[in-house]
Amino acid sequence: MPERWGEATRVIASLDDAALIPQSARGKPLANSFNKARDFARELAGRLDAAQSAKRFSVDILINSAYSEAEDLQSVFDTISGIAVRLANSLPHHSSAVVQVIVVVEGRPMVRRVIKLH
Repeated sequence: MPERWGEATRVIASLDDAALIPQSARGKPLANSFNKARDFARELAGRLDAAQSAKRFSVDILINSAYSEAEDLQSVFDTISGIAVRLANSLPHHSSAVVQVIVVVEGRPMVRRVIKLH
């Protein structure tokens, strides 16, 4: 992770890597089909950093298609929302130019959550 991410690197390291695995899939072989929280957070931090540099107000990010069948997807979206806000606030620039993150389930463009950062 780039040094310029500052506090965001500690936020990423502090995440439970299983945080994005739906409760209904934990402890089952299906659990391996879901995003790992730290990998997801690293990708999102990079996108937030790039969007800030480009003065873009929005960031899109995909979560894998396994989520389309998750019974507790809204809970996963809530967890992602918390991660997104923590990352945005922990980056040195606080993602001040980025207003929202749009999380979309891969292959299901209508299954999404828009997260307001500020």
